[in-house]
This record gives sequence, structure tokens and C-alpha cells, in this order.
Amino acid sequence: ISQKLIRHLLKATEIYKYFQTIITHLNPGNSSSILVTSLLKAIRTNNDLSPIQINKLYDLAYNNLNESHQFILHYAINLQHRNSIKELEKAEKLLIYADSLVNERDSKLIHRRAVITFELAKEWFKTEKTELVKTLRYLQESRELFEIKQLIDPCSS
Repeated sequence: ISQKLIRHLLKATEIYKYFQTIITHLNPGNSSSILVTSLLKAIRTNNDLSPIQINKLYDLAYNNLNESHQFILHYAINLQHRNSIKELEKAEKLLIYADSLVNERDSKLIHRRAVITFELAKEWFKTEKTELVKTLRYLQESRELFEIKQLIDPCSS
């Protein structure tokens, strides 16, 4: 009901501005991280905004939630779907940083980093013509990360 009311009362540009306001006024912390992640997932699922606007909201939220390993995980997923080497490399760096924020190794962070490095290997394979140096480096790193993830969480697939 609330979604239908919002869509009926506000134009798409107004909705985007309201979401920007909400995100910029968040206090850093775990509850804000969960709230923003749920909000952005709902916006994407319901096609309330364009992918570009959603990406900008993720970027904006990162400014306040850059100390939350949970938000960084979801931000990295968002960066992954932007399909560029630059964004994938940013996601990898953020996941390394997020891993330093937790006391124990987090299998979800390691898994996402393995996926990101595999995506980097695929992207570099498209651009490298002969020697495949970066492709092989990222492929090997991805394999190692998946092995670490399985050691930490043997019940996962």
C-alpha cells in the first residue's frame, strides 16, 4: 500500500530526491546498514528507479556507511554489476578493507571477493591480447579465495 501511495503521489525525480535525503541523513552503524541495504534492494526489485540512480544511491550511502562490513559487501555486489574493470577493482579493494574490519574471517566477504576476482579475470581476458598476465593472476587469486572460503565454511557449495 505504501509503495502504491508513494508512486501515486510523487514523480520519479521526487522519489529519487527523497531517497537521497534519507540516505544522506543516516547515522553510521549496523542498523542503518541493514536499513539502507533493504531499501536499495527493494528499490531495485520494484524498478522504482533507474540502475544509474540506484548506483548513485549506493555511492552516496557508502559515504556514511564505509565502516560497515555488511554494507561494503552489498556495495561490492552493486559495483560488480556495473560491468567495468575500474568498478571491479574498487570492489576488490573495498572487500579487502571490509575483511580488516571484522575479527574473524567472514566467508561471505571471502566468497564475494573470489567472485569479484573471477569477474576481473573474465574482463581482463577480453582486453588482453597475448600474454594474459592479469587474467592469469586474477584467476589464480580467485581459485585461492574459493579454496579458503571452503576451508572456513565446508558446508557451503
